[in-house]
Amino acid sequence: MSIDEVFADNEWLEFVYAGYVWENSKQIKVNLSLPKFDVSSQLDLTDGLKKLGVTDVFDSSVADFSQLTDMSDVELTEAKHGVRVAIDEEGCTATAFTAMIAMGSAIPPDDEIDFVVDRPFIFVITSEVGLPMFIGVVNNIS
Repeated sequence: MSIDEVFADNEWLEFVYAGYVWENSKQIKVNLSLPKFDVSSQLDLTDGLKKLGVTDVFDSSVADFSQLTDMSDVELTEAKHGVRVAIDEEGCTATAFTAMIAMGSAIPPDDEIDFVVDRPFIFVITSEVGLPMFIGVVNNIS
């Protein structure tokens, strides 16, 4: 499936939010071949926040930041979000987030597959409880 086809089907998102519990899941040993990648993105959240009704903080005549500063007439002028995720031989790093996971497991199952990632792909980095923290797309494999 192409990435557009995956995103068009909401089942992938249900899979991501299901964490590690999925009706069709089974344990299998995976030999993963994944290219190194380093992706980043920056989003301006200002318009989105305003559309969601978060407007007072952008207007100094209404905003109340008295718990944070003694200055008056304080307002937000921008709200941005940036992320960078890199995966290489050393592991996975993400802006303000480093994951080094070590866990024990039972004896590996007898089933085994080779999983070679050699075309555009979607990646998801989850928290310890399985909730997605980073979701991204790598379109250029080089």
